[in-house]
Amino acid sequence: MDYAAKLSKTPINDKRRQEVLGGKIVSMARPNIDHIRAGRNLIKIFALYLDNKKCELLYDPDVRFCDKDKTIPDIAIVCNPNIIKGDRVYGVQEY
Repeated sequence: MDYAAKLSKTPINDKRRQEVLGGKIVSMARPNIDHIRAGRNLIKIFALYLDNKKCELLYDPDVRFCDKDKTIPDIAIVCNPNIIKGDRVYGVQEY
């Protein structure tokens, strides 16, 4: 069973974020205010650095590495636009 099917059968809890790692659902607590502030500061720094560069800063993206892994990192920097399909990031970047 793929992760989308697993998540659809899992009760929704507004206070948790769910990722799928190795085919297993992992619930994570929502970030606290200090975490959110730190993320905001990182976004500012990276956004300034990436201005006029080919890479793109994404906040809270849905990243899928394979059928068994779905993560939601706070931020991601994507330099290969080909891995963005629709509203998701697929795979990993090669450097």
